[in-house]
Amino acid sequence: MTGKTLHQLYAEHTGKVSDKWSLYLTEYDRLLDEYRDEPVTLLEIGIQNGGSLEIWSKYFRNHQALVGCDINPECANLRYEDPHIRVIVGDASASDTRDRITGHASQFNIIIDDGSHRSSDMIKAFCLYFPLLASGGTYIVEDIHCSYWESFEGGLDNPFSAVTFFKRLANIPSYENWIIPKTRVDNLRGFFWKYDCRVDEECLSQIQSVEFLNSVCVVRKASASVESGNVTYGRLLGEYRGKPVRLLEIGTEDGASLGTWSTYFKNYQTMICCSIKPVYARLNVDDPRIEVIAGDAKSPEGFQQITRLNPQFDIIFNNGSRVSGDMIKTFSLYFPLLANDGILMIRDIHYAYGAGLEKALFDPFSAVTFFDRLVDILNYDHWGVPQMRTDFLHGLFLKYQCMIDEEVLSYLHSIKFIDSLCVIRKASANALDRRIIGGGEEHVVTGISQSHESSFLIDQTFNPWTKLAFVREELTCTKLMLDDARGQLNDISSTKPHPLRDARHWLISRIDELGKEK
Repeated sequence: MTGKTLHQLYAEHTGKVSDKWSLYLTEYDRLLDEYRDEPVTLLEIGIQNGGSLEIWSKYFRNHQALVGCDINPECANLRYEDPHIRVIVGDASASDTRDRITGHASQFNIIIDDGSHRSSDMIKAFCLYFPLLASGGTYIVEDIHCSYWESFEGGLDNPFSAVTFFKRLANIPSYENWIIPKTRVDNLRGFFWKYDCRVDEECLSQIQSVEFLNSVCVVRKASASVESGNVTYGRLLGEYRGKPVRLLEIGTEDGASLGTWSTYFKNYQTMICCSIKPVYARLNVDDPRIEVIAGDAKSPEGFQQITRLNPQFDIIFNNGSRVSGDMIKTFSLYFPLLANDGILMIRDIHYAYGAGLEKALFDPFSAVTFFDRLVDILNYDHWGVPQMRTDFLHGLFLKYQCMIDEEVLSYLHSIKFIDSLCVIRKASANALDRRIIGGGEEHVVTGISQSHESSFLIDQTFNPWTKLAFVREELTCTKLMLDDARGQLNDISSTKPHPLRDARHWLISRIDELGKEK
């Protein structure tokens, strides 16, 4: 990083007030550093006292246009010395406001939605402004944790919440693998009908990646030039390149990756590659830092063999089985082994779309569903109900006979969806923490400069969508247990004397009745 961090700029700022969660400032340094010396055009929806525009003007040294939009008419009185800063007063969800904004810049490299945080407004804003994002640009939605609150048109598993909308967008980078003849627009049609908005097919095709953090969603637009797989991996792994990394690759295809990773990570400490193919038992490697294992990484024997060699890893690649259950079991086994600030990369998640789009989106046991649930786990602090993270994954764990510790799930830091790739980061500090205040001039909203509130929780015990999420999970688990009992009875009746067959028929009839009652 070149120049001062956002935390430093906020600490030094003396002008108009701006406040952001501490986590946001840390993450924005990572997400936006590449633009710092570019002729940036930026749009921020929701500027309150206007101090963020002053801070962005210091952060982006060669900024070309910084446009702020706020519905509060008092913002019309904000004045700036920087001629590149402009303020538009109006409802950002209205087309006439959009037209006034484009009068100052036809395209933006960065768009930040810090507006009302209501699901309808976040979705309509995306539909209006993502088309204005330049190639290679970044669209950031702040405070999506409000999507879990009924008063903001949300709730856990609410089918029309902003979180659900952006999780649907996360399927779009893998669109070419949906197999069935559905358009990208088809995937979002319900939202467009509900909120009277739309994004066309061509614009949706430009979504390169969708990343989720605690309370933040980041949508990247593809650059004009096609980015190769090597460039994508370089962006994801560049920060580890000079470090003494401990690397695990599950499902090595032909051994070629050994040379690739040993060349890329020149200072690697250990590298373990595991393949289920028996031929790997005969593969000889000269480097003592490299270990090759022939076996199933999901089996107790394979897991023990790997952990005996190294109990913790900085980078884990899962190139193994593309079956949904195997991807989920591998995550539950190896995410706990990931070091703090480590990265887990699951390749070829497009295989989870193998039975068609509907199965990928709505089958409760697909890998796509599991990774969508992890997005909600990231936002666990905002559910507003006395449930554990594992409660929301219980059905999937029961289905695939795996489990992960509640505390380990709290270390989920971010989840990013790229074409056929899911990238999961781990970190111990994932809370919003507290509001960071910069500046002291409050021309619009007063009292902000004295408030350093920590993240808060709104009770959602009576939110119908949140309640339904856990009722559904309970019903799913009950059905799985009944199906298992039915299977065991079938096994017994096929090998035992006739009286037991009669008992089996009676028990199965009772099981079916219980299932209907549930």
